[in-house]
Amino acid sequence: MKHPNFKVYDPEHHVLTPAVILTALRNNDIKKFNGSEITLFDIKEAIRRSSKIPGGWCGFYGSCGAGMGSGVAISIFTGATPATDYPRTLANQITSRSLNKIADNLEHCCKRSVKLSIFETLTFLKEIFDIEVGYTYSKCIFSLKNDKCEKKKCPIF
Repeated sequence: MKHPNFKVYDPEHHVLTPAVILTALRNNDIKKFNGSEITLFDIKEAIRRSSKIPGGWCGFYGSCGAGMGSGVAISIFTGATPATDYPRTLANQITSRSLNKIADNLEHCCKRSVKLSIFETLTFLKEIFDIEVGYTYSKCIFSLKNDKCEKKKCPIF
Protein backbone atom coordinates (compact mmCIF):
# COMPACT_ATOMS: atom_id res chain seq x y z
CA MET A 1 0.00 0.00 0.00
CA LYS A 2 3.01 2.29 0.36
CA HIS A 3 3.91 2.00 -3.32
CA PRO A 4 3.40 5.30 -5.17
CA ASN A 5 1.01 3.63 -7.63
CA PHE A 6 -1.36 2.87 -4.76
CA LYS A 7 -3.40 5.98 -4.25
CA VAL A 8 -5.65 6.54 -1.24
CA TYR A 9 -8.70 5.28 -3.16
CA ASP A 10 -8.35 3.10 -6.22
CA PRO A 11 -9.18 -0.38 -7.51
CA GLU A 12 -5.61 -1.66 -7.25
CA HIS A 13 -6.46 -2.31 -3.59
CA HIS A 14 -8.81 -5.08 -4.71
CA VAL A 15 -5.91 -7.37 -5.62
CA LEU A 16 -4.14 -6.94 -2.29
CA THR A 17 -6.54 -8.96 -0.16
CA PRO A 18 -6.26 -12.28 -2.03
CA ALA A 19 -2.60 -11.79 -2.94
CA VAL A 20 -1.59 -11.14 0.67
CA ILE A 21 -3.68 -14.01 2.05
CA LEU A 22 -2.40 -16.59 -0.41
CA THR A 23 1.19 -15.35 -0.09
CA ALA A 24 1.00 -15.56 3.71
CA LEU A 25 -0.35 -19.11 3.49
CA ARG A 26 2.33 -20.07 0.97
CA ASN A 27 5.09 -18.49 3.08
CA ASN A 28 3.89 -20.53 6.07
CA ASP A 29 3.87 -23.79 4.07
CA ILE A 30 0.10 -24.14 4.36
CA LYS A 31 -1.33 -26.51 1.79
CA LYS A 32 -4.53 -25.91 -0.12
CA PHE A 33 -7.75 -27.70 0.83
CA ASN A 34 -6.86 -30.56 -1.55
CA GLY A 35 -3.35 -30.93 -0.08
CA SER A 36 -1.48 -29.32 -2.96
CA GLU A 37 0.90 -26.41 -2.57
CA ILE A 38 -0.12 -22.82 -3.11
CA THR A 39 1.81 -21.77 -6.19
CA LEU A 40 2.84 -18.52 -7.77
CA PHE A 41 0.25 -19.34 -10.43
CA ASP A 42 -2.44 -19.37 -7.69
CA ILE A 43 -1.35 -15.93 -6.50
CA LYS A 44 -1.30 -14.58 -10.06
CA GLU A 45 -4.74 -16.09 -10.65
CA ALA A 46 -6.02 -14.28 -7.54
CA ILE A 47 -4.61 -11.03 -8.87
CA ARG A 48 -6.15 -11.67 -12.31
CA ARG A 49 -9.60 -12.39 -10.86
CA SER A 50 -9.70 -9.52 -8.41
CA SER A 51 -8.24 -6.99 -10.85
CA LYS A 52 -11.50 -7.26 -12.80
CA ILE A 53 -13.42 -5.55 -9.98
CA PRO A 54 -13.81 -1.89 -10.97
CA GLY A 55 -13.28 1.06 -8.68
CA GLY A 56 -16.34 2.40 -6.91
CA TRP A 57 -17.96 -1.03 -6.83
CA CYS A 58 -18.49 -0.64 -3.07
CA GLY A 59 -20.82 2.31 -3.41
CA PHE A 60 -22.37 1.71 -6.81
CA TYR A 61 -23.03 -2.03 -6.45
CA GLY A 62 -22.77 -2.66 -2.71
CA SER A 63 -19.80 -5.00 -2.69
CA CYS A 64 -16.30 -3.77 -1.81
CA GLY A 65 -13.53 -5.21 -3.99
CA ALA A 66 -11.29 -5.85 -0.98
CA GLY A 67 -14.05 -7.88 0.65
CA MET A 68 -14.68 -9.74 -2.58
CA GLY A 69 -10.94 -10.44 -2.65
CA SER A 70 -11.30 -12.54 0.48
CA GLY A 71 -13.75 -14.71 -1.45
CA VAL A 72 -11.26 -14.96 -4.31
CA ALA A 73 -8.57 -16.16 -1.88
CA ILE A 74 -10.81 -18.82 -0.33
CA SER A 75 -12.07 -19.85 -3.76
CA ILE A 76 -8.51 -20.55 -4.90
CA PHE A 77 -7.56 -22.11 -1.56
CA THR A 78 -10.50 -24.54 -1.67
CA GLY A 79 -10.72 -25.03 -5.45
CA ALA A 80 -14.21 -23.55 -5.57
CA THR A 81 -16.11 -23.40 -8.82
CA PRO A 82 -19.77 -22.65 -9.52
CA ALA A 83 -20.33 -26.44 -9.45
CA THR A 84 -18.69 -27.17 -6.07
CA ASP A 85 -20.94 -27.17 -3.04
CA TYR A 86 -18.83 -26.77 0.11
CA PRO A 87 -15.92 -24.78 -1.40
CA ARG A 88 -18.31 -22.38 -3.14
CA THR A 89 -20.21 -21.97 0.11
CA LEU A 90 -17.00 -21.14 1.98
CA ALA A 91 -15.99 -18.54 -0.62
CA ASN A 92 -19.37 -16.87 -0.31
CA GLN A 93 -19.32 -17.05 3.49
CA ILE A 94 -15.98 -15.27 3.80
CA THR A 95 -17.02 -12.63 1.28
CA SER A 96 -20.13 -12.01 3.35
CA ARG A 97 -18.16 -11.83 6.58
CA SER A 98 -15.60 -9.45 5.12
CA LEU A 99 -18.28 -7.20 3.67
CA ASN A 100 -20.02 -7.18 7.03
CA LYS A 101 -16.83 -5.88 8.68
CA ILE A 102 -16.42 -3.25 5.97
CA ALA A 103 -20.05 -2.09 6.36
CA ASP A 104 -19.14 -0.03 9.42
CA ASN A 105 -20.94 3.31 8.88
CA LEU A 106 -17.63 5.05 8.19
CA GLU A 107 -16.39 6.90 5.12
CA HIS A 108 -14.97 4.33 2.73
CA CYS A 109 -11.26 3.70 3.04
CA CYS A 110 -9.56 1.19 0.76
CA LYS A 111 -6.67 0.71 3.20
CA ARG A 112 -9.06 -0.13 6.05
CA SER A 113 -11.14 -2.43 3.85
CA VAL A 114 -8.06 -4.43 2.82
CA LYS A 115 -6.85 -4.81 6.40
CA LEU A 116 -10.28 -5.75 7.72
CA SER A 117 -10.74 -8.32 4.93
CA ILE A 118 -7.35 -9.91 5.55
CA PHE A 119 -7.94 -10.11 9.28
CA GLU A 120 -11.43 -11.58 8.82
CA THR A 121 -10.14 -14.17 6.36
CA LEU A 122 -7.35 -15.26 8.67
CA THR A 123 -9.90 -15.56 11.48
CA PHE A 124 -12.10 -17.64 9.16
CA LEU A 125 -9.19 -19.94 8.23
CA LYS A 126 -8.54 -20.54 11.94
CA GLU A 127 -12.21 -21.30 12.64
CA ILE A 128 -12.88 -23.54 9.63
CA PHE A 129 -9.51 -25.21 8.97
CA ASP A 130 -7.59 -24.65 12.23
CA ILE A 131 -4.98 -22.74 10.22
CA GLU A 132 -3.22 -20.08 12.20
CA VAL A 133 -1.29 -17.33 10.46
CA GLY A 134 -0.25 -14.50 12.74
CA TYR A 135 -1.55 -11.07 11.84
CA THR A 136 -1.67 -7.94 13.91
CA TYR A 137 -2.90 -4.50 13.11
CA SER A 138 -0.28 -1.84 13.04
CA LYS A 139 -1.05 1.83 13.44
CA CYS A 140 -2.32 3.26 10.17
CA ILE A 141 0.30 5.30 8.37
CA PHE A 142 -2.08 6.64 5.73
CA SER A 143 -4.39 8.86 7.78
CA LEU A 144 -2.52 12.04 6.89
CA LYS A 145 -2.85 11.24 3.16
CA ASN A 146 -6.59 10.61 3.45
CA ASP A 147 -8.51 13.83 3.90
CA LYS A 148 -11.65 11.80 4.69
CA CYS A 149 -10.00 9.68 7.40
CA GLU A 150 -12.36 8.85 10.24
CA LYS A 151 -9.40 8.81 12.67
CA LYS A 152 -10.48 7.56 16.11
CA LYS A 153 -13.67 6.00 14.75
CA CYS A 154 -11.55 3.74 12.55
CA PRO A 155 -10.53 0.36 14.01
CA ILE A 156 -7.07 0.52 12.37
CA PHE A 157 -6.26 4.22 13.07
